[in-house]
Amino acid sequence: PVDLDYKGLANCGTWLLGRLQTERDKLRVLDGLEGASTQAGAAFDRAKMEQILSGLGKRVFLMHNVHEDQPVVLQSRWAMSYLRGPLTREQISALMKERKAAVAESATPGGTPTALRGRDSGAASQDRPVLPPEIAERFLPLRATVPTGGRVVYRPALLGMAKVHFAQAASGVDVWKSLSLIVPVDAEVPPDVWTTGEASEDDPPELESAPATPAQFFPLPAELSRPKKYAALATALRDHLYRSQKQQLWKCAALKQVSRAGESEADFRVRLSQSGREKRDAQLEKLRQKFNPKMATLSEQIRKAQARVAKEKSQSTQQMLGTALSFGSTVLGALMGRKLTSVTNVTRATSTMKSAGRIFREQQDVSQAGDTEEAYRERFAALDAEFRAEAEKIQAGLDADQLELEVIAIQPKKADITVGQVVLIWEPWVLATEGTMQKGT
Repeated sequence: PVDLDYKGLANCGTWLLGRLQTERDKLRVLDGLEGASTQAGAAFDRAKMEQILSGLGKRVFLMHNVHEDQPVVLQSRWAMSYLRGPLTREQISALMKERKAAVAESATPGGTPTALRGRDSGAASQDRPVLPPEIAERFLPLRATVPTGGRVVYRPALLGMAKVHFAQAASGVDVWKSLSLIVPVDAEVPPDVWTTGEASEDDPPELESAPATPAQFFPLPAELSRPKKYAALATALRDHLYRSQKQQLWKCAALKQVSRAGESEADFRVRLSQSGREKRDAQLEKLRQKFNPKMATLSEQIRKAQARVAKEKSQSTQQMLGTALSFGSTVLGALMGRKLTSVTNVTRATSTMKSAGRIFREQQDVSQAGDTEEAYRERFAALDAEFRAEAEKIQAGLDADQLELEVIAIQPKKADITVGQVVLIWEPWVLATEGTMQKGT
């Protein structure tokens, strides 16, 4: 609000104001709008405007329109930022990564995607494995269209779900995260099976209790037919999450603040800008209180020095005028008198010489007074430069974009990791007549 061109704002046909973070910002806006409206000769109801601004919530804006009789309050569902430029080649490549992989899988010789290499697509069993009732078994829904002559083949995978608690009193962090991992399995289950999956905070996938029919199934590793194996997998999942999961936070030592869980660096800097402005204003006010008495003293000394210069100049002018008159009288008396060296003429000449000496002294006093004033002005300029330098240092040190941030990572305790039941899930794949296989989800 301090940097806004309020006069230009008053000349705009339409402008909008959102929620202001501090009372000081609101007062600055009101003062600016009131001053601009007064200069423009427009009416401004400060009390009403203050009431409206105080009641603005998130994504609620006050719109001023010259075609409306009074300001309008409107609510926006979304706020968009147009600060991003066009996508770079690297960003386009990242966005197209999954599609490129899908195309590459379809074009793989023999038709088997990378994920299924080493397993013959024709080795799928005709029968669904029979499992003990203690083992939870679910199916991912088939969403792909099965071509004529194609088949649905289910591949085994493991679904692990857990809740992880991140807590640190010093940082004010107390967050629970619900995570899920899906890892495909082949002929056997490796000891570090969970490391091949990526934990996701998204909602768990939709699951069905029965497969699509007709369908074929890849062989299930023998160990996944034993209920005790799933208890061991749950323990392994807890160990994996303990090692891999960390809650990353940003810490700003200058403002003594820590980011919230899930808050990005950019969002944290936006929040720091508000705290930085408040601290900057407080430090600038303290700086003014430090320099104002000194500057006021120098201003008073400059004023007195100016008065003395004016007084000395006046006295010098009067002395010069008196001396000129005395000199003229002496010359005239000498010319008109009978004797050039009369007592009167000599006395007048002596007085004139003394007056000339006083003129010289008065001119010296004027020069000294001017030097004193100039010295005070130089001291004032130096003090003002010192004030501005310290003010700029404060502003630069609290610039949100320049603040130094430290990355801190909070690791959960094993006791704060709750693992749910590990579920055997079947992923549908579509096997076409030409031998290509693609995911059916």
